[in-house]
Amino acid sequence: MAESAFTRGPLGELVQWSDLISTLHTHHVHLSASLSEFKKCTMRVLDSFGTEADFNLAAWARRHHLDSSYGSLNILLKQFYTMFPHTPDNTFLGFTVQSLVGSQLRSTSRAHQALVYGKRATFWKGKEAVLDVIDTDLDIHGTLQKCSHSQLCENHGIIKGSEVHSLLRQSKVFVGLSFPYEGPAPLEALANGCAFLNPRLHLPQSRLNSDFFREKPTFREVRGQRVKQVNQTEKSILQLMSLHPYAESIGEPYVWTVDVHNLTDVERDIAAILNQTIEPYIPYEFTCEGMPQRVNILIVKQDLSE
Repeated sequence: MAESAFTRGPLGELVQWSDLISTLHTHHVHLSASLSEFKKCTMRVLDSFGTEADFNLAAWARRHHLDSSYGSLNILLKQFYTMFPHTPDNTFLGFTVQSLVGSQLRSTSRAHQALVYGKRATFWKGKEAVLDVIDTDLDIHGTLQKCSHSQLCENHGIIKGSEVHSLLRQSKVFVGLSFPYEGPAPLEALANGCAFLNPRLHLPQSRLNSDFFREKPTFREVRGQRVKQVNQTEKSILQLMSLHPYAESIGEPYVWTVDVHNLTDVERDIAAILNQTIEPYIPYEFTCEGMPQRVNILIVKQDLSE
């Protein structure tokens, strides 16, 4: 994971790790790679997408063919700390989004440009039609590791976080395409006064049809439709319906969730975004006040001793 940060930019998991360590700077912190050093009741697991009961108990998971390299820890579900508030079964930890002072925002003029979310060229594959629509009204910029779409965008390569924030302050819209799911970057866009175009997934994603979610110890019960598992009893599995469900819940005028296969809708939403001005916005739970308060409550109040 750490090596990937130097080739595809900081990963969401590393953002959460660094924020947690910073929040705990006044506490005695012991880091270890060995599970044997911890009592189970004192262990907390940073778990981006959450863990459900079906995958947590090893015997049950084996019996129902729900093995996962991330599951079978046999601990309390509240001991899993997530990036977003997916479920009340786990504990929401979150992360912090940098808040900029007024002088930083005023020092950058907003151009007629869009910044595309995602650092791998594969995320752009098959999205030429929607990018062409956006390119009609906006100059497209990217932060790709390797760019095979030079005709579509001005690529800045892998750059520092401060430079990404500067690009977001210059842009009218931050464009999601197909991946990554539920990362911190869309909230960083809102913090810089840049709207987020959130793609509604043409094919809702779950561990049943997505390689990315197949090993995750969750059915991703967000919202969706009833489907049948193969070789298992029927169960309601609510699939991932957009690239960023949490951002989707924020809604317009900050987040515009759209079917990117419907180019008419994309064109309409881009026009609406261009005709608006939004103030920087960070949900309180992701501010530099909100997260430390939450961590303090977890340290003082959350007792999961057996």
